[in-house]
Amino acid sequence: MTPGESPNLTKIQENQQQTETSQSDMDIIPSSIQGEEIHVVHLCRTTDYDGYGFRLQYNKSYFLVHEIENDSPAAKSGLHVNDIILSLNQQLTENMSHATFVELLTDNSNLDCIVQPFEKFLHSNHPATLNRQAISIISTDHNNDDKKTLKMRFFNAWRKLIRR
Repeated sequence: MTPGESPNLTKIQENQQQTETSQSDMDIIPSSIQGEEIHVVHLCRTTDYDGYGFRLQYNKSYFLVHEIENDSPAAKSGLHVNDIILSLNQQLTENMSHATFVELLTDNSNLDCIVQPFEKFLHSNHPATLNRQAISIISTDHNNDDKKTLKMRFFNAWRKLIRR
């Protein structure tokens, strides 16, 4: 804030900058990526940290963030456990090999990742895979199970369907 400038004006300008930044983030999301809660995460490798600080679980359909190290660039960027990485530096990860993904990670010190929470990814991209067999596996009587157990049962049932 400069002398004579109103604190309210400063807050309005800061809010406008945040809105512009989020709008520019939305501009880099390709039209082929659609669904709920899709957002951009900017990862920057630093000299005082080895790597980006996250681990992936890979299957042939997606790259799932499995673990994030405390105080890592990934943790500071807003990447979350169970985020699906849909794109790296404007390259779609669908049908991308693990080797290509790792190459993009190692060759770049700045990454723009388009991500989506796993649960939203399932609903947006694979509703047809949830057939009656999967639903019956998921919806057997588990009234005493907590939410984590139900999520894990759902994930395992979904993974069995994808392997077919």
